[in-house]
Amino acid sequence: MYTQAIPTVNDLTPMWFTALLQSDGVLDGATTVAAADVSRFGSAESMMSSLYRVALTYDGPTDAPSSLVVKLASDSPGQRFVAAMAKFYEREIRFYNEISHKMTVRVPRCYRAEINIEDQSFVLVLEEITGMRQVDQIEGLGYDNAATAISELADIHTPFWGTDLDSEAETFLRFDSPMLHEVVPNLFAADWDKARSTVIDELAPEVIEVCDNRARSTPKILRSMHGPDTLCHGDFRSDNLLFDSDGRVVALDYQLGSVAHGMTDVAYFISQSVDDEIVASRVDDLIAVYVDRLAEHGIVLDLGSGMDAYRAGLVFYLSIPISILTLEGVPERADLLARTMLRRASAEILRTGAHLQFS
Repeated sequence: MYTQAIPTVNDLTPMWFTALLQSDGVLDGATTVAAADVSRFGSAESMMSSLYRVALTYDGPTDAPSSLVVKLASDSPGQRFVAAMAKFYEREIRFYNEISHKMTVRVPRCYRAEINIEDQSFVLVLEEITGMRQVDQIEGLGYDNAATAISELADIHTPFWGTDLDSEAETFLRFDSPMLHEVVPNLFAADWDKARSTVIDELAPEVIEVCDNRARSTPKILRSMHGPDTLCHGDFRSDNLLFDSDGRVVALDYQLGSVAHGMTDVAYFISQSVDDEIVASRVDDLIAVYVDRLAEHGIVLDLGSGMDAYRAGLVFYLSIPISILTLEGVPERADLLARTMLRRASAEILRTGAHLQFS
């Protein structure tokens, strides 16, 4: 295993990639990386990390990758603090080192995943997946794409459904853990206090009330997000999904992986990534796709308790777009995305009565 010091962006040199790829057996000892062109991409939607695309050229013929994706810790001390507290970086590093090989769905090939817990520096080097399409989350997924994705989500959940996840929960936190009960209300309250005035004219009064009172309802929300549990993706949304021509999906970004009921992932995906009209007219069909796919794997989902978790997920995951809106100098696209996510989630909260359950 490649174990040199965790790099900064300035360390991502041809020599560094040569050592990495030769250690991994991808590059033979006679061939080296001649040039590594590092360019940053991503924006506020990827606020917890710094993302880079690296174009590689070699000094000889090789089948080694022509490009890679490198993920490093955020440049912001504040974001690193939050990431450390919630174990965001640890979750993704552990996923690629210990969990990814158990998945039955396609996962990007990982060339290196390492973290320094003390200062929260980390490096994640992944294949750059090309030749697949992405649907802009602001545009929203149509029914066919949404159904494909939600079937893939069931496949992600299946290997871990109802299993003993105590070891995983040390990193991929349970929503009902004491730490989250202590931290989540204060984090949400702080973000909501900053964002409230900017969205109050865009949200229904019932949703404003839910957000105003969420500190008191948080314990009930977190408890409702469980049983039976699986290993959830935690950020299963359109901007993190790639579709191929054969109808398969690749999910990216596992920093928010968690131990919870699978329907919390379903709630987040449907309410914030799917076209508004599709959710209004065919949401039951999409939920049925998930239930039927689990059944194909021998898992019988009790829809009553499942919908309790679904409604809890609708309310809990308001925190994602609200947190984006609190960023300083948030890019125009990120601002529009956050408001779109909020609008869609609010409509589904009202449709399901989640505002009554968690008011």
